[in-house]
Amino acid sequence: MDLVRLKIQSELDGEPMHYNVTVSKKVAENFAKIMKENPELPQPEALGKAKEVAKVG
Repeated sequence: MDLVRLKIQSELDGEPMHYNVTVSKKVAENFAKIMKENPELPQPEALGKAKEVAKVG
């Protein structure tokens, strides 16, 4: 399985925060597609949706 590292942006108590996650290439592709279709969606939420799509698909 190919792995990809993503840098996720979030907020904690109003402060910007970044963290790295390692995911499969399929999850990374799903994440990119979700972010392109819904740029206003918070990245952590988009990552969760990308993982769900990868499990189902």
